[in-house]
Amino acid sequence: GDTDKVIKNLAECRDKDIEVLAPDINESRSDFTPVGEKIRFGLAAVKNVGEKAVEVILQSRERDGPFESLFDFCRRVDLTAVNRRVIESLIKCGAFDSTQVSRARMIAALDEAIRTGQAYQRDQQSNQIDIFTMLGNPGKAKRSGDLYPQVEAWTQQQSLAFEKETLGFYITGHPLDKYDRIIKKITSGTLPTLKEKAAPGQVKVAGVVSALKLRNTKKGERYGSFNLEDKTGFIEVIAWPDTYRKCI
Repeated sequence: GDTDKVIKNLAECRDKDIEVLAPDINESRSDFTPVGEKIRFGLAAVKNVGEKAVEVILQSRERDGPFESLFDFCRRVDLTAVNRRVIESLIKCGAFDSTQVSRARMIAALDEAIRTGQAYQRDQQSNQIDIFTMLGNPGKAKRSGDLYPQVEAWTQQQSLAFEKETLGFYITGHPLDKYDRIIKKITSGTLPTLKEKAAPGQVKVAGVVSALKLRNTKKGERYGSFNLEDKTGFIEVIAWPDTYRKCI
C-alpha cells in the first residue's frame, strides 16, 4: 500500500542478495511469499487483479494442478471473474513467463485464447463430452488452436515499462542498471538520503522521470512537476520556470 516503502524494501533485498521474483501464476499466492532463499511477488499486488480473481486462480490451480499455457489458463479459470484486463496485466508483469512463451506473443494471442476458453467452458456447461474429457484430462491437453502469432519480442525497455505499469515497480531489472558506474561517480547520494538531508544545499542525484505534468504560473510562465525515481525510492520534483526553460 506504500509504493515508496516497497521500493526501499526491494532495494534492501538487492543489497542483501535476496532475489525478489516477479509474480507467477503457478507459484505466487495472494501476498508476498518466501520461496526458498527468494521472495515471490503476490498476485494481489498486480494492478487490475482483485482478490476475487486471485481466489479463482488459486482454486483452479489447487484443484487441477499448474497451468501449462495461456490457453490452458483461459480454459480452466472462470472468465467472468478473471477478465481480459486481469489476464493482460498478468502477462505484462511476467506472471506467465514460466510457460516459456514470450510476453509479446501471449498478448498477441490473448483475444483468441479467451475466445477458445469461453467456447470450451460453454461446452462443459452444456455437458458436451469430447475425447480430452474422456481421457480424464479436461482442459489441459494441447489443442490445435493453441497457436501464438509470430511477433517481435519486446525489448527489455518495453518489458520494464510494462512491469512498472502493472506492478508500480521494476522487478526483473531497472532502467538505471546500465548506468550504475556513472551514477555512482556523479551523484552525491540516493533519493532517500536526499529526503533525510536537513540543511539546504546543492546535491546531485540521478533517476528516471515519470508522471511529468506541465503547468503555467499565474503569470503564464511554464513549469513542470514530475516524479524522479532511482533504485531506492522516489521524490516529487518541481522545475520552476527558470529551471524548466534551461531543460527543454
